[in-house]
Amino acid sequence: MPDLLAIVSKAVFEADARNAAAGQTLPMDRYTSKNPGLAALSEKGSRLFLVTVRPPDERLWLVAVLEQPRHDGAAWIAKKNVVPITDIGALRSKIRFTSDTGITEKKGALGMSLQTPRSLIPADVSLLLGGKAVAKAPTAKAEAPAPASAPARAPAKRPVAPAASWALLQKELQAKRLNHALSAALDLWKDSRSPGLAGIIDQLSAALPAEKDFDDAVKKAATTNLTARLATLTADVRFAEACDRVIALENLPPDPRVAAQLNAFLAVPPFTAQSSRDFWNSLFEQLAGTHADPRTITMLTPLLPKYDQIFGGTKMGESTAAKIAKLLKALNPRFAEAEFEPVPAAILALVPKQAPKAATPAAGSEEALLAAVYANPDDDAPRQVLADALMEKNDPRGEFITLQFRRAAGETLTPAETKKEKQLIEAHQKQWLGPLYDMVYKDQNVFERGFLAQCRLRLLGGKIRAAMNHPGWNTVREISLSTGGTLEHGTNLLLQPAMRNLKALDGAVYDVVKALGESATEHRLEKLVIAWMHYLEVGPENGEFVAADWEPLISGKSLPHLKELVLDVDKTNPDTLKTFWKSPLASRLARLVLKPNYGAKGSLIADIRTNAPANLTVELEVGNLRLVMKRKGPIAVTSTGDDKSTDYQLDNFLKTLPKGLDLKLGELTPKQRAALESHG
Repeated sequence: MPDLLAIVSKAVFEADARNAAAGQTLPMDRYTSKNPGLAALSEKGSRLFLVTVRPPDERLWLVAVLEQPRHDGAAWIAKKNVVPITDIGALRSKIRFTSDTGITEKKGALGMSLQTPRSLIPADVSLLLGGKAVAKAPTAKAEAPAPASAPARAPAKRPVAPAASWALLQKELQAKRLNHALSAALDLWKDSRSPGLAGIIDQLSAALPAEKDFDDAVKKAATTNLTARLATLTADVRFAEACDRVIALENLPPDPRVAAQLNAFLAVPPFTAQSSRDFWNSLFEQLAGTHADPRTITMLTPLLPKYDQIFGGTKMGESTAAKIAKLLKALNPRFAEAEFEPVPAAILALVPKQAPKAATPAAGSEEALLAAVYANPDDDAPRQVLADALMEKNDPRGEFITLQFRRAAGETLTPAETKKEKQLIEAHQKQWLGPLYDMVYKDQNVFERGFLAQCRLRLLGGKIRAAMNHPGWNTVREISLSTGGTLEHGTNLLLQPAMRNLKALDGAVYDVVKALGESATEHRLEKLVIAWMHYLEVGPENGEFVAADWEPLISGKSLPHLKELVLDVDKTNPDTLKTFWKSPLASRLARLVLKPNYGAKGSLIADIRTNAPANLTVELEVGNLRLVMKRKGPIAVTSTGDDKSTDYQLDNFLKTLPKGLDLKLGELTPKQRAALESHG
């Protein structure tokens, strides 16, 4: 029954309650957010405490408490709030959270520090509610007390490492032989599994150089900065090699650095297709066995209630969520109540003081706020909190995000504001995009809600590596490709995990199409435009065409969300579509657009009326003439204009058009209408 605290951004609060004052009760009944950190609210009896920061002196207000909220896919919804607005600034130094980190006292950083939802302890709740112990809703049947004769259950205690092992670690630290000290600490962790010792291992690892080659790093894991190489395990390689890499970790001795990276993969899945089962099976075996780590419980428990959605809302996601539940069930008896052996103070004093290179930025920092946006690209709240934080620093990006949110809400910007928005993009997009800037045509970029949403790829071989796996791709929804530059490296760029949220891809060529079909990552593409498919030419044997690059795509396994397919290929004909009509992809599509040459269109109509799935809408284009049809029913014919090319194609098209079709004529030029009517 968790109690969580989350922040309402300044922009949202002022839009909903601009003139609110302390003592007033706001009838709030929802908190719009898809942040996975709130997943624990699904448990019965949970409460969400909402706070906001008020300018100009950073007053902290408690603005609402939502009792037992439930998520509807977009927001956490509950009964209307009954708690009045309370200035809780005096409690800043007293609230500790379950992490015992408290609230920052740093000026200008309050809103940023609370961006990540925090778990409250009972003492925090009592403070927030003015000392009132407000009872939670009753839970399910209370657990029966143990019989009086039953002895109290003692917390599990981890085996105590030999004193000689601690002495060796201390000796190596005193001699500043950090590589030997790391090896000694790893030996201790085999028995201890102490989170405190894991932190020392992280610090020692960060103080050592990293091997450039991944395989070399694994071989020298006990004496090198393995953390740096683990972060690149899935980077710049295809799935098969990434799978080999994670399986290679099975041969390492117990290592908390490995456990941390495997947990990070579960938090942000790099692969989600059915074909990635070997990768995930190895990962779960390691977290339950060799690399079992008590921190796994802390990391994965909050994710579990909504994990199938984190994974992509698929059967594979449901299966992975079930495996997480099984893993936690196995680890809890071993670690949940364990009393870990403390690290001797003498050793703590000798550990290098530099901070380890953390896998995630410090909570509340600008980097952490950006990371929250990239992790939840569909959620408005992280962007609004970032905008507030940047506005407080007079950072122009804060103003830009705010302007774009007003536009997204349907508000009409003034000419001056529109001009300012354009000036901000021109002046700062290179800084905002980082390495993505060299990968796109800047004059074709479209920003939405402050971040890149649409672009045309401009692939420069020497710049691709810096842009690979950059989190900035997470906000991009539509990409168009330059046909001449999408092979090889460009294909790898499209297959990177950060591209999972892509909804539309235009200009794909055969290499891209094949790679998408074979990808182990389940992409969320809804629209795919294929611009060039060399294999659509009919082959020499029995009129069949070469389908090696086509079949992985039409199997429908890697693109389960695809609803619209556009074949912008002038050699498309009934022979090239023979296997497509019977494929899983064809049965799932809602719309197919064909742009073949005019000579094939007449025969294509007969083919569509015979073989297309009943629910599939097929569109043919003849210049500016558009024919929309299904397997049965009339054919709607419209035009977007008149030109000589269209008239020429129409004349040739009519020669192949079957007689007696039920044509429903729409917006047409007089000449087009007359020609179609005379055709009968």
